[in-house]
Amino acid sequence: MRNVARISLLLDFYEKLLPERQKEAIRLYNEENFSLSEIAELFGISRQGVHDAIRKGETALTGYEEKLGFLRLMEVHGKAVEDLKNLALQIKEKDKAIPSEKLLEGLKKVIEALDKQEN
Repeated sequence: MRNVARISLLLDFYEKLLPERQKEAIRLYNEENFSLSEIAELFGISRQGVHDAIRKGETALTGYEEKLGFLRLMEVHGKAVEDLKNLALQIKEKDKAIPSEKLLEGLKKVIEALDKQEN
């Protein structure tokens, strides 16, 4: 089974490295849910030609990720940000028993900054 979400993320990172037709075929197939036949008709090529373009494009995207690792880096950073946010929330909850206004204000700023980064 293909991982459509992963391919879409890889396309977001590396789309400029693909030929226009491959990029568009992958986008239509994965994100717009076009069938191979619909894409073939749109491009004026065979269904097999569309299939080959999508497979070659997905192989290229996977290769770029193996070499450059932007998606992996994003996942690692996202996990680190989430862990830091959770830690800040835990510290904030524990500190309510012994309130330190300066600490609580600092944690509030960290939590707000992390929330902004997630969006």
